[in-house]
Amino acid sequence: MTLLKIPRKFNPLEVLLGLGLGFGYMTSLRFAGPVGIAELMILFALILLIQNHGKTFFKYQLNAAGFIKLYMVFAVFVILPIMTMASLIFVGLETDPQYIISFMMGITLSFLIVEALKVKRIKMANVVLFFACAYIITNLITILFFPSSLVEDRYTGAADNPNQLMFYASSASLLLVIYHPKLSLLFVPIIAWITIKSGSDAYFLTLFVTIVIYGLIFIFFGKRFSFGVGLMISSIVGLILLYIILTNFLDQIFLVWQTADQGGSRSSLLINAYKVSITSPFFGYGAGNFSGMETTFQSWEAHNTFLDLSMQFGMIFPAIIYFVFFAFLFNRIKYGYYMQAAFVAAFIVSGLFHFSGRHFFFWVEFAIFYYYVFYEQKHRPVKTLNPKEAVS
Repeated sequence: MTLLKIPRKFNPLEVLLGLGLGFGYMTSLRFAGPVGIAELMILFALILLIQNHGKTFFKYQLNAAGFIKLYMVFAVFVILPIMTMASLIFVGLETDPQYIISFMMGITLSFLIVEALKVKRIKMANVVLFFACAYIITNLITILFFPSSLVEDRYTGAADNPNQLMFYASSASLLLVIYHPKLSLLFVPIIAWITIKSGSDAYFLTLFVTIVIYGLIFIFFGKRFSFGVGLMISSIVGLILLYIILTNFLDQIFLVWQTADQGGSRSSLLINAYKVSITSPFFGYGAGNFSGMETTFQSWEAHNTFLDLSMQFGMIFPAIIYFVFFAFLFNRIKYGYYMQAAFVAAFIVSGLFHFSGRHFFFWVEFAIFYYYVFYEQKHRPVKTLNPKEAVS
């Protein structure tokens, strides 16, 4: 059995989508505002999806999956444009109408991928392969042939900042573990080696959370306990550890947070973003950035995916997204995919410190999680470190 299976026939959709994701971190090479080669590839992939599955986009089932789809499509295509224009015209807020198109593309991409998966017209394993190879090869070319990129304080490759590398590295690693568990043993260390050069604190945190969560999941949800018992025990132990940490290491944690908080800037952004969100909890203020350093509505991101989405859409929209994320996380734990669960948990944690909702990989991952939560036949429980069967 070979480690890497190269598909003999390339589906143009899989190639475009995979390369679009793999080149997505190259934000410094965009040539028309937020548009670059990666975004054009995603657009062409979206056109192919619309041609094949466009008629099913506005069909909804009378169940939880159908309600989620209906609400999210309505929020993006109706509420978001109305609130953006209302905030701009009647309130005088600085908005970003160009991102309306980005969100529309993202949500359409998500649910059309789901439709393609339901009828087996797309192999995400191939998409992930192109994604990972594009990320690895382009960064290796930069490191080998443009050594000046390593002289700078922090390696960014073709990205505008190191955290954009972190977004795509974490996403590629997560999808590799899901779709290519054996190949991930080779590719994930290479991705990590490249991305560590960026010096991204968020990426180090992601790696740390992945390792810790994997260990905890393996201990509490292994063969010795059922899923329900493991969940109860892990919750109790987690609360005890949290109490011990807060009562004995609170001062040290506070010092670490002050260092990472950059003089209180991140705390201010989070607090002000929350204040903005609760003033319009159901509809948000439309496309734009509405947090601030000193007060609210100063055109800053919260650097928190939940809060950044809640400022734009209201709190229901991100609550649904994170419900799907956690449902997939518990699904992976329940059926023995501990490594996948650890990477999903790290992906969720990374969103606490950065806003990834404007990147297309976010919507691709949402589509995959949504599909496996609501449509995929459940795999038999496999309580191993690395289940032999990867999802298709």
